[in-house]
Amino acid sequence: MTSSYDYIAHKILAKNKYTLFLTLPIVFIALLLYLGISLWELVTFPGANLEKFIVAFLFISFGWVLFIYFSGILKAPKDFNVVKYSNCSMSLYQALDETEKRMFHKYLIKSIRENDMGFDSYMCAFETYPKITRTLIQNLSSKKFKIRLLSELTFERLNSEIKNQKNKSQWIRSFFSYKIAVERALAITMENASDASVLNSMNEIHKALAININIGSNGVILDAKGLKAMLIDINQNVTSVNLENRIILNGRITQKQFALVLDSYCKRYLLNLNAKKFTACYTGFSDYAPDKYNLRNIFHPYYTELSQDEVLTFIALLRYLIIKGVIISSTTENSHHKLTRILEIFTESNGFSRQTWRKNFSEEYQFKRTLPKNVQIEVNSSINRLLPPLKS
Repeated sequence: MTSSYDYIAHKILAKNKYTLFLTLPIVFIALLLYLGISLWELVTFPGANLEKFIVAFLFISFGWVLFIYFSGILKAPKDFNVVKYSNCSMSLYQALDETEKRMFHKYLIKSIRENDMGFDSYMCAFETYPKITRTLIQNLSSKKFKIRLLSELTFERLNSEIKNQKNKSQWIRSFFSYKIAVERALAITMENASDASVLNSMNEIHKALAININIGSNGVILDAKGLKAMLIDINQNVTSVNLENRIILNGRITQKQFALVLDSYCKRYLLNLNAKKFTACYTGFSDYAPDKYNLRNIFHPYYTELSQDEVLTFIALLRYLIIKGVIISSTTENSHHKLTRILEIFTESNGFSRQTWRKNFSEEYQFKRTLPKNVQIEVNSSINRLLPPLKS
């Protein structure tokens, strides 16, 4: 009987946002009718007592509530499918045709991504976390990770899980709730993943999370022990760099040569930046060639504090090194977005927005900072003295 009622409600009452008001509880509708009759008596009979006025007041109050309700409906999402297909009972789902089932699957995935994987409890205190923790949270909030984690929840898997459930009155969204499992997984990862793993082995961390967050007989579950064990193993086997967090250098030079050029500049203009540590942690080559990564602590993260003025100066230097061919100019390997992300990782916040940093990497940006002519001459001298010919 409940299944039949759910089906009728879905097909008729929840047809669109204008018919949704019909889902008001029957008791509430009956109360509105009673108040309407009372108001009619109040107007018709002059001898009405105070009770009638109270009834009239309540009627007006409920009318105001109804007005607010309708206002909310009119402001509902343009895509009413977000409301209609985000949740339902398992019995109702099985009664629908395949087209509507696929709609439920589509909007279920959308709902999980937006509501279960936003790490709301962590985002509230985001700025108070250490730099590496913020990097981890941002990475796990990415579309790439969400797609990977939810790849097991295919349309066929959804149908199979619902078919095998004995409690058909259970709501789909309650069963497929990832929020608790995902947030517990983040807490374990924050505690056990090393800084080097976060910067260089993020794909392995993604894999560990995907393996240990699964759909079980009672819903989404996390294998906490399994995740912790895999993270410890990842920490002990960081053997290659993640080029997504590396500024790609010209293949004709080595890290050591680049560090010498950078150091000659930093000793005069950026005293807070350690050229050797920065180069070891944040530069690389299109292909991972270990012989070119010849600085120590290649996997040891490096962070520093730079003022707004120092950040703009450093961006101007990087942009100039791109022009001179020391840093690869390819937008696929060294995009403005990528360079900005790297700066965000290694330097503490200094009041600049991500958009401001990204714009300053663009040669077309009217207000970008450029190196003074005398500084350009000094940098050119270092390049000619310390680096091999960069062009054939």
